[in-house]
Amino acid sequence: VNSLLAFTGTWVSLEALSLAAAAGLDLRTAVDVMRAGGATNYFIDRWVDGIDTRGRPQTFALALAAKDARLIQDLAASSGIPAPMAEAIGEVLSDAVARGLGDCDWSDLVLAAEARGGVRLKLGPAPGMDEVGP
Repeated sequence: VNSLLAFTGTWVSLEALSLAAAAGLDLRTAVDVMRAGGATNYFIDRWVDGIDTRGRPQTFALALAAKDARLIQDLAASSGIPAPMAEAIGEVLSDAVARGLGDCDWSDLVLAAEARGGVRLKLGPAPGMDEVGP
């Protein structure tokens, strides 16, 4: 159940950032608006600042997330609970694995968002920071 919230919150955040990028918005500004506007979540609050770093050492593989998503779908089906978000995130994670990202760390889900949306998701340095530090 926790994974359903974590997976969907992360993906919908990446989807929102993809829409912002496609519209030509500055992604750091978009994140600031999300944080201030009440539409925040764990990903936006704690993880989004790391999307510029790709290829981190694997701590939770996308293939494992896809497996967990299938378990969530199985639980929903066996419980008789409609779970369209579980179906959607299952498709997203299966697609990420099909794109060759299964052995990548969960943090590289951003690569799947970029591939699916045809956009580049880069925040750039935080205000007051340059590429090498404060």
